[in-house]
Amino acid sequence: GIACARMAIAAMVTAGSQRVSDMFLTRYAVRSGACAGLAQCFAVSADLASVGRSNELRALGQLSGKENGGPNEEDGGSSSAIEDDDAGAPARSTMNVPVLPRHPPRMLHLSDPDRYSAVAAVARAMGRHCAAAHNGALAALIDAHLDALRDSLEDARSEHDVSSLWQRSACAHVIVLNETIRGAGEVEPKRKAETVAASRGVLQEYLSREVWDLPTSFDDIPPDISLARGGLTLATLRDNALLTCLAAEGVGVVAQACGADFVRRGAFLPQALCPLLQKLGDPAATVSDTAGDVLGAIASVGGFVHPTGGSDGGNNQVSREGPVSRLVAANADYVVDMLSRHLRHLDDHPGAARFFAAVLGRHTGAARRTLPLLHEPVRRALDSMGINARRKNWRHAGTFLGCLREVGDATEAEARALLEDANKAVDDIRPLHDLIEEMERVRSEHFDDEDTEEEGAAAAARMEASMRGVIDASAHSDRAKSVDIPAIIVAWNRRVRHESSLSRLVDGVLSSAAPLLESTDPRVRLAAAEVCSASLGAIAACDACSAPETAVYDTVKRLHPHDVPQTHGDNERPVRLLPRVHQLWPHLMMSLGHRLGPDILPEPFKASLELLRRCAEVSGGDFIARRMSTDAWPQLARVLKVGVKHADSESLVKRMETLYLGADGDTFFDDVRPDVDEDGLGGGKRGRETAGSAPQKTETVRRAIMKTLSDIGARERSRMALRDVAAAAVSVVAPFAVTSRSDGKSSPATAVPSPELISLARDAVKSLATVAPDAVWMALAVNATGHSGAPTPAAPRWTGRLGAGLPTLPSFRDIMPMHRVGGAITREEAEACLDLLVECGMAIRTG
Repeated sequence: GIACARMAIAAMVTAGSQRVSDMFLTRYAVRSGACAGLAQCFAVSADLASVGRSNELRALGQLSGKENGGPNEEDGGSSSAIEDDDAGAPARSTMNVPVLPRHPPRMLHLSDPDRYSAVAAVARAMGRHCAAAHNGALAALIDAHLDALRDSLEDARSEHDVSSLWQRSACAHVIVLNETIRGAGEVEPKRKAETVAASRGVLQEYLSREVWDLPTSFDDIPPDISLARGGLTLATLRDNALLTCLAAEGVGVVAQACGADFVRRGAFLPQALCPLLQKLGDPAATVSDTAGDVLGAIASVGGFVHPTGGSDGGNNQVSREGPVSRLVAANADYVVDMLSRHLRHLDDHPGAARFFAAVLGRHTGAARRTLPLLHEPVRRALDSMGINARRKNWRHAGTFLGCLREVGDATEAEARALLEDANKAVDDIRPLHDLIEEMERVRSEHFDDEDTEEEGAAAAARMEASMRGVIDASAHSDRAKSVDIPAIIVAWNRRVRHESSLSRLVDGVLSSAAPLLESTDPRVRLAAAEVCSASLGAIAACDACSAPETAVYDTVKRLHPHDVPQTHGDNERPVRLLPRVHQLWPHLMMSLGHRLGPDILPEPFKASLELLRRCAEVSGGDFIARRMSTDAWPQLARVLKVGVKHADSESLVKRMETLYLGADGDTFFDDVRPDVDEDGLGGGKRGRETAGSAPQKTETVRRAIMKTLSDIGARERSRMALRDVAAAAVSVVAPFAVTSRSDGKSSPATAVPSPELISLARDAVKSLATVAPDAVWMALAVNATGHSGAPTPAAPRWTGRLGAGLPTLPSFRDIMPMHRVGGAITREEAEACLDLLVECGMAIRTG
């Protein structure tokens, strides 16, 4: 095969470009035969590695990642061409630009790299000779492959064709097209006009919905298509992913073949940039990695690899941006326009959240340039999801919240970067601040304002000479002279305005997402909790910037009182954090097991608990300490004691009766459902689970509560949120950490807690011990000494002069008598309490 390929290349060289191009232009049989022959050479094999496991993976519901069109270790080198030269998303700024196209995986005849290179050289030679002749032969040759590609896509529209044959046939023609266009791009620049003209049709075909919008993972399959066509197998999804990757590489090949002028000034970027950014957020790893590599190649061709000079607000941000970030920033107008279009038409763009994640996430690093432009589109979209329009647009709430989550995450990351820049500005201006403080101290010690005014010019001259002496003698003088005051003022002004804009943007996101915490749809509730958590983090980061920015402002205002602009206008004041926590709190409480709130489901409930932990962290703990005691903890304690109701429990009857009739105690429906308690949860008796409780849900929710208590108590910033709760929480949490049986007498659970729950409960107790050590010691010591054989601590005795006049303390048993017979605990529980006391540092095991 290699020898035949070399002979074909030599024959074309001997014949010359004119004769070769005339032959392909005038002889249809030669042209179609050459296209069909090359397509057979580049045939793609079936993905046999995934056929046997397809039904199993579908049953397991694996929705994304390696199992859905991504690389798999069992496939050996099947994904090597797609993942070659890929160093991961964060390393895209290093720009190891791949040469496109690369050796595709799963080649039926050309799996050997040398053989593939030899046959690919034939296709490149055909494209090079046809482009060099400049007589229309290249367009005719490419049209032949495009016709075959369209025939394959026509087979995909057949209702009876559920196989992957058409994808593999299309892949072969795309491979040939890519190699042909690469060869056509090797001609002299002045002869590339025909290459550019022919590439436009290829680009249009690659970016068509039939090729570009193929589902590559189970997330992309609409339910109606899955039912109408019998479902799609994993092998089909991988074939779709391979075709999408080859088409994406083809877009990069067009850019490399047509050159920088076509990329920068032609219609290439408006047509190709946004689709590639959409694929950058594809759930299939091979597709997203390929899109990232292609974007890097386009940035290299277009000259976006090196910064073009200037700075972003004096923070040297441009020098730290990657080439893809500069590519997106240079074309932010139609990128933001496409983002806005996705927000306005969520019904046509169910994957809008992925597009937002690709543009605003770590893959591109373009959040700093695009977020200010997104303020107005996001505000209008938030208005469309207001209370009056929410009922109309309820189907799009999940997708909309996904977009808002990406905006919140990007805003939080950007706010933290601004906080770092603000702290760096404080460090840069510190020598000047110290020098000013030293001058102010000398002036206050040696000069009086009244004396200076009376003495006039002489006193002013003496003071000026004294200040010059201070400057010359100061250790901060040299570093203060190197401070660029105008640049710091400009950077401060831009930074402050950007922080204010970000805080107001994310404030609107938080206000819109908070009411959705009460949604009956668990997916919406889960997404709303994630949006609120990211929004709180962003507002907290913006709020934290106020202290260093004020320090910079005060310093430069002393030197240039008339050159420093006003900190904020009336409409530009940043949003403060604590009022937003206050605004969020009622909605959060409704999602944490309130009797009139939505049903408790594990995943949304865990997301709400994470939001509670974030509230405690960003507010410092003290702000919500009282509310934790009066609002949050009673609901969490009830869930720990009673458990989580079954999905078919008739708690809705009780909730509606309580809401509308104000019923208390016995109700009209007690004889209908005796297992539903007055709290609307399963369990007819407080403190034990009954037929109305769901054991698996209860176990999961209890673990989440224990972990939340442990995390809040373990962090210094959030620990004080448990200040008013710790004493009451110990009596509820401790039994889970030391329980050893399931009779409901010594433990609030009716089933033996799992080892994971016991471990999390012990961590929670240790966290509570950092807040309320006396309450923890009392609760554990009662049980640790509650067994007849358990050791008891001895009362201290003082002798000699130290004990003179001091009262004798009573014994431990006089203070804490033994349990009665009916409430005694086991030896194992007593030992567990003693061990926990030792772990908390409140006891020492002897003997």
